[in-house]
Amino acid sequence: MNSTATKRLKVALKALCVALLAVVVIVCGYASYFVFSFSRVGDQSLAVKQGGKNASTVITAVEYNLLSWNVGFGAYSDDYSFFMDGGKYGRAYSEQAVKDNMQGILNTVSGNAKQAAGGKFSFICYQEVDIKGTRSYNVNQREILEKSIPDPASTFAITYDCPYIAIPLNDMHGANTSGMLTLSEFSIKSAKRVEVSIEEGLYKYVDCDRCYSLNRFSVSNGKELVVINLHFSAYTSDEKIGNQQLEELIEECKYELSLGNYVICAGDFNKDLLGNSNEVFGNTNLENANWAKPINTQILEDSGIKLIAPRGADKEVASCRNADKPYAEDSFLVTVDGFLVSSNVTVKRSGVVDGQFKYSDHNPVFLSFSLNQ
Repeated sequence: MNSTATKRLKVALKALCVALLAVVVIVCGYASYFVFSFSRVGDQSLAVKQGGKNASTVITAVEYNLLSWNVGFGAYSDDYSFFMDGGKYGRAYSEQAVKDNMQGILNTVSGNAKQAAGGKFSFICYQEVDIKGTRSYNVNQREILEKSIPDPASTFAITYDCPYIAIPLNDMHGANTSGMLTLSEFSIKSAKRVEVSIEEGLYKYVDCDRCYSLNRFSVSNGKELVVINLHFSAYTSDEKIGNQQLEELIEECKYELSLGNYVICAGDFNKDLLGNSNEVFGNTNLENANWAKPINTQILEDSGIKLIAPRGADKEVASCRNADKPYAEDSFLVTVDGFLVSSNVTVKRSGVVDGQFKYSDHNPVFLSFSLNQ
């Protein structure tokens, strides 16, 4: 090898070393930024936004309807797939796509869902509602979804407030702030955000800041109705975390019941509430769906709290699809959305509204109930 070729090789090797060093610095710098940016919101009182015409008191022995819906940050049209589920995308297709999905959700609430429940909704619990975010093109979804109930009282509890997520490289998830929105036609006396346990180690960086929001309403007999909006962990390596979150919630419910209060929990448990969804929905492709473990019903024994796992009206309808690919006949299906009610609440009906996953990777679920006198 002549001297010119040797010099060129040295230059190339030096450039390669510089490039590799730059990559290492960038990766380490980003990892440090991400790790040191991590923090939990913690327990806190929630600001209550009262409507102008809210009724002040929930009446015993009167039937009311409650809706729960994980709206998937406005991204999940039926042809959408998400990278954390084994799919392709990290954000919604476009700003207009987010707005279209939000409008579709509003239309469903006032249309098919209202018809299935047999009347208007006095309470609504939404999960995965973005108030700003790269993934949802900074569309404030709280402002849109508050139109679900005329002039509602509302609270918002943050479940996800993360630094910039630079994956997938072709469609980066970005920085996002999201949470649970609770709406009601009744005045909310007070509300609080209660943190639940999450997995430690690396998995805490891919999980949300899991919690539930507890909202208090006055009841005509002097007691209180406690409506709890929840969204528990899906992506964990330790199944004990799911049990621990449920145990913490049940302790709260038992305490409220001991005071004579009424308790309804609604939301996304990220657990198979039927216990056998694979059998019910004929799931065979389980490669990207090992997160949906059966809920541990033993935790509810002797608690005075009952699980209500909603079903379809005329056929079996799942509340959630795995978003590893666009929705299809062979999609993995599971019911993870549902309710817990205290023994002094009478359940009239519950169900899953078959929306064919047009606007979210979840179908809405509803509960019709009355409070015992």
